Amino acid sequence: MTITLIGFLTFYHGATLLRASEVMRRDFPVAKPDDLMIDVVKRFIDHEYGGAVVVDEHGHLEGIVTERDALRLIASGKKLEETKVSDVMRRTVVVVNKDVPLKMVLQLFGAYRIRRLPVLDDSKVIGVISSTDVVYKAIPKILHVLSGRIEEAAKELPYTKDDIVESAKVLVEAKSDGALINSSTLISERSVLKAYLEGKRPSEVAERYIVLPPETPLKFASETMALNEVRFVRVGMRSYAFTRDIAVRAAEMAESTLKGYIMVKVKPGYESVAIQELSELPRVVSVELTTGPFDLVITALTESTEGITELVTKQIRGRDYVLDTLTLIVLQEGSK
Repeated sequence: MTITLIGFLTFYHGATLLRASEVMRRDFPVAKPDDLMIDVVKRFIDHEYGGAVVVDEHGHLEGIVTERDALRLIASGKKLEETKVSDVMRRTVVVVNKDVPLKMVLQLFGAYRIRRLPVLDDSKVIGVISSTDVVYKAIPKILHVLSGRIEEAAKELPYTKDDIVESAKVLVEAKSDGALINSSTLISERSVLKAYLEGKRPSEVAERYIVLPPETPLKFASETMALNEVRFVRVGMRSYAFTRDIAVRAAEMAESTLKGYIMVKVKPGYESVAIQELSELPRVVSVELTTGPFDLVITALTESTEGITELVTKQIRGRDYVLDTLTLIVLQEGSK
């Protein structure tokens, strides 16, 4: 007789739910509507941050201006020295309260595909969360190691000439966070702006990046990027993942992934066969030997409890060597 118990587990870390205020950056570029773009771009570079919040004299948010806005000016032949922030800033901005749970922050990055998120307290900007902050600080804390691989966030980048205006045009037209000058030289929006300010070629201020195997979990990739303080990962010969790509993919995985542990008792002598066959099933990420009343523990990822139930009832139980199963579903992973 086979008995399946579906339990719901909740794992917690620490004392309180992680909030937006715990990963936001408190030292960030600020601009006023009448500031010149050349001065704001210098603040981008000084802070190593790709955007500035635009505020009034009371600290209330009026808009946001980014590296991409500066690149559009360069690509169109306009001068940063002659353009005001108010001419290019966006007045529609996605914001978040400082007490919003970290998982919701990740969901906002996924839903809006944004690169930065101002954090408010009583209508005043007290911080900013960028996609880099999400990768460095949030993903390692809230994403399960089995949720997603770096290859799922990677994409091919366009090629460009080693020229400021041409690179700006390519990045803007392709809506890309990076471009390749050659097979190993990667430039970003920041590279182009640094070149503009310093009178250099983009290749002279190219981006650093790390190379990771395609199967690297998003969680491990994020931790490795934080350790090396890079914003790009190369996957393969021409595919790269930027922090925004990783944040978006992690948001999709955090939203849709449910983890289940399936304990399986098999007929004596069938352990090796079971491991080989069950490892090949859809949704199964690992099969390991265990001790006690069961012989194997299967770890599976799916979008719903129904997916776990279907896996057990239709693809595991019906095998001749399976004697019994017990299923535990992780309902939530977070902080307490």
